[in-house]
Amino acid sequence: MPKVEITPEDRRTALLLCRRLMRKTVPRLPFALDIVKLFLLVRDRKAKWQDLAPAVIALIYFVSPMDAVPDVLPGVGFVDDATLIGTVVLSLGARLGVYEPQAREWLERLRKKALKR
Repeated sequence: MPKVEITPEDRRTALLLCRRLMRKTVPRLPFALDIVKLFLLVRDRKAKWQDLAPAVIALIYFVSPMDAVPDVLPGVGFVDDATLIGTVVLSLGARLGVYEPQAREWLERLRKKALKR
C-alpha cells in the first residue's frame, strides 16, 4: 500500500464535517456503527497512519456532497458511502475492535438525542 500523507488539517476537516452529520443523519443509517468506529479512530492521536489514511478518506467521502451516487436519492443515495465505509472497515479488521464498545455507547446516545427532536 503506498504511503498516503494525512495532515493534521485533513484530520481536523474529517472530524469537523463528521460531527455535523452525527447528530441527524448518522443515527438513522444501517452502517452507523462503522462510521462511529472510523470517527473514533480518526480522533485517536495514537492511531497509525496506515489505519488513519483510509479512515480519513472514507469519512471525508461520506460527508462530501460530491458523491458517485447523490445522497439525496431515496433508497440508493448512501450505497456508495456504505460500500466505501464497509470496505475500509473490512480492511482495518480487528484494529477497529478497540473502538467498538465506545462506538456503541456513542451511537446509543446519538439515537436517543435524535428521537427527542
